[in-house]
Amino acid sequence: MGRDAGGLDQETERGLRERVLTQASTYDFFVAVGMLERATPNAVRIGGDGPPDGESIRFRHDPSLAFSSGDITGVEYVEVPRGPHQALEKRRHRYHVTTSFLGLTGSASPMPLFMSEELLQAQESGALRRDFLDLFHHRLLSLVYRIGIKFDVPREFTTDCGDAWTMRMLALAGLDAFSGRRTKHVPLWRMARIAPLLASRVRSAHVIERALQDVCSEALGDAVVEMVQFAGGWSPIDPEQRTTLGVLNSRLGHSSVLGVQCFDRAGKAVVRIGPLQENFRRFLVDGDMYPVIRELLGLMAPEPIEFELDLVLAEHARPPFRLGVASGQRVGIDSWLSSRQGAKSRTHLRVPMPLTSKQPSEPIESP
Repeated sequence: MGRDAGGLDQETERGLRERVLTQASTYDFFVAVGMLERATPNAVRIGGDGPPDGESIRFRHDPSLAFSSGDITGVEYVEVPRGPHQALEKRRHRYHVTTSFLGLTGSASPMPLFMSEELLQAQESGALRRDFLDLFHHRLLSLVYRIGIKFDVPREFTTDCGDAWTMRMLALAGLDAFSGRRTKHVPLWRMARIAPLLASRVRSAHVIERALQDVCSEALGDAVVEMVQFAGGWSPIDPEQRTTLGVLNSRLGHSSVLGVQCFDRAGKAVVRIGPLQENFRRFLVDGDMYPVIRELLGLMAPEPIEFELDLVLAEHARPPFRLGVASGQRVGIDSWLSSRQGAKSRTHLRVPMPLTSKQPSEPIESP
């Protein structure tokens, strides 16, 4: 069970706390501590680098000589004592978890039995000794807990994908999330889902299709994503490479070329999405899915390839053009002047998608 990075609401936290406080002996040690950690996400993690005062759980050992039926004999929710310099600070509470294993006292103590008996018989002095030994119990059990969950991926997973395991998985996929350079528009949990696709050696059209289908699944509805390869496009020829008679590149059959542009078959691919209904607006330049697709294509296809969206509107999905409508139809973007017969057929809406920082131009309708 993953941890909620944003924390639990008060009602859920209260119910979780009551379950652990009243049924502590029925829980496994790692399960109970994990539940308490989820209830206090803003506290310092147990067994970490500290500071220890910021931890929300304190481990104690049960000095009883009776054999316990579980790992935990009790859990208390107590207020943290405040010193004079903390009088104005907000009150803090902490969980005291009393365990029955790996302790210096109790029935399984490695020390002589009379020392455990003295802790039970003495009142004030016994409490002081117990508090002193609990300093070692807390650190020992904290390390045991960290060891137990170190390789437990489901338990360590957080909903914001900020846990160490997700960061490592994304790093193996080629995304350095440890440095803070995260994707701006694609959520990390989406990137974690397509991590195997990012880690593949070959970024084929099929791989990019699957990645786009997964990332855009919420907005696609019944539409599918198809990658059209070798769509081609006209590329301008650099002025230094053009033919200038008697000056430059005028050797027939070697360096001469007619025109100022050439058709590059491998320089362009088309991402076809359809059939779309009213949700086609989400894939326009000002839609919420446009920057998501653009960012993902930049990660999946680092080669200098030009991309273009081909939004296929389903039959009867083309919105009618009406003057004065409050929906704000825009000429040249999401409005058409055509007959009813044309509205019955599928409409292809081409949206350029440059992967550079240059702002994309307005979408144009394909003939």
